[in-house]
Amino acid sequence: MRLFCDDHLRRLARWLRAAGHDVAWERAIDDRTLLRRCREERRILLTLDRGLAERRGADVTLLPSHDPMEQLRYVVERFHLDLTADAFSRCPLCNAPLSETTADAVDVPDRVRARCDRFWRCSGCGRTYWRGDHVQHMRERFRSLV
Repeated sequence: MRLFCDDHLRRLARWLRAAGHDVAWERAIDDRTLLRRCREERRILLTLDRGLAERRGADVTLLPSHDPMEQLRYVVERFHLDLTADAFSRCPLCNAPLSETTADAVDVPDRVRARCDRFWRCSGCGRTYWRGDHVQHMRERFRSLV
């Protein structure tokens, strides 16, 4: 399932991407362009904007809450999303797939290298990721929502 979060849902987009879902997000995109992109890319638009949700021309879901965790819970239930199957396989910032890389190929602080032996690089923005303590906290958050 391909989703598009409107401008106000950046945090939701990052959480869904962290769970491995293909979620587009773009800052300051006008409504007409947003709806056109959703149609062209066959994405479901997630929004808090009632007026945008009532416009025709794209598959739009109006979210009932401004709280990112409530939004995530709603989207998971509404679309029966799995938050764990592909978790941490996409870049939470740019949505591109991550690929595992060698420790020698990444530039990370020595303290990270001492604690982690697996690293991933984003194919889009080039950022490097590793499974630090934050990953366990995020997994716990995912489990609490299911």
